[in-house]
Amino acid sequence: MKINEASASILIVDDMENNRILLQDMIQALGHKTTLAVNGLDALSLMKFQLPDLVLLDILMPEMDGYTVLENIKADDKMNHIPVIMITAVDETESVIHCLELGADDYIVKPFNSSLLEARIRGSLEKKRLWDAEQDLLEKTLKGSIRVLVEILSLSNPKAFSRSLRIQKYVRLIVKSMKLKDQWSFEVAALLSQLGSITLPDEILEKSYETDAMKLSKGELKLFKSLPSLSKKILEKIPRLEMIAAMIGEQQRVYGFDTDLDGVSKKSKNIYLGGDILRVALEYDNLVMNGEPGRKALEILGQNSSYCNPKVVEALASQLLNEIKVQAVPLNINELKPGMILDEHVRAKKSKMMLASRGTVITEIMIERLKVMSKTIGVIEPFDVFLS
Repeated sequence: MKINEASASILIVDDMENNRILLQDMIQALGHKTTLAVNGLDALSLMKFQLPDLVLLDILMPEMDGYTVLENIKADDKMNHIPVIMITAVDETESVIHCLELGADDYIVKPFNSSLLEARIRGSLEKKRLWDAEQDLLEKTLKGSIRVLVEILSLSNPKAFSRSLRIQKYVRLIVKSMKLKDQWSFEVAALLSQLGSITLPDEILEKSYETDAMKLSKGELKLFKSLPSLSKKILEKIPRLEMIAAMIGEQQRVYGFDTDLDGVSKKSKNIYLGGDILRVALEYDNLVMNGEPGRKALEILGQNSSYCNPKVVEALASQLLNEIKVQAVPLNINELKPGMILDEHVRAKKSKMMLASRGTVITEIMIERLKVMSKTIGVIEPFDVFLS
């Protein structure tokens, strides 16, 4: 939440009513809004629904003391950026040091000095303002970077781009079924999973995308299998894409090799899970693109539990089974809409040259391109597409 220093939201946590009221009056006199919490549990409950810009936190409280509240705040990714000023008595120097070690940003001493309180609040809010500005810049930079990378992929290798859109669709379904948080990270990992293809020779990509990897030579297959690591290398240097790069790199990790994740951080677990999700989505796409019916492809994945995470396969199946019942329908170019998927190759009338391959996700640019080709070299219409 971006803050206006002249009117910030400040949470006061103190079990003593006199202290709460006194601080509230002093802070409101500075032009800020206040929320009151009578204890630590109350404070954490309030913060789940509305994050403040600043917390004033008493150390000694019943039920849950200030140390525990502070640890909870700093351990939560959604809260740990919020500055915390500890409320302490004059003779609690050691306690203050402990709080600073736990991540507190500052402290104020009872009885409260209005000038000192104002200075402490101003300093903490400035820290929050700078954090917000940095996050805003990173967010804009990140979105811009992703947009550029996606555009590069779509222009340099439309087939790889189309595959990444299909993978993104499958990943979205899996994440939805598993009710995972941070859906954005998993979907971006899918969208950028084919980025390494821009460094591979065209003939290798043509073989792998048009037919199947079985027709690749040993050397070509080795290069093609390096695609995840190539994508990872491109992305891992970009700020805030490190985790996404790691997910892409993990998609070739053999599932079941190290399934004991006790003691592994939440971030690492998400990276491993992201790799599992990408692997299932990619394997499903490989099977379907090589002619396997959707149900059969899911069955094959379900039988391959040594390579594909069964929970991820089950999640994909639960979302796809209804869609698989949908039949492709014949459409002309003028009837196409973005998001539809080709169920057959689109070819030129006279030369039979392939203009778009089966499985391609239709985009606005592709529709315009086909319209131009229809007027120039001619396009065989209609062709079968899935509506979504």
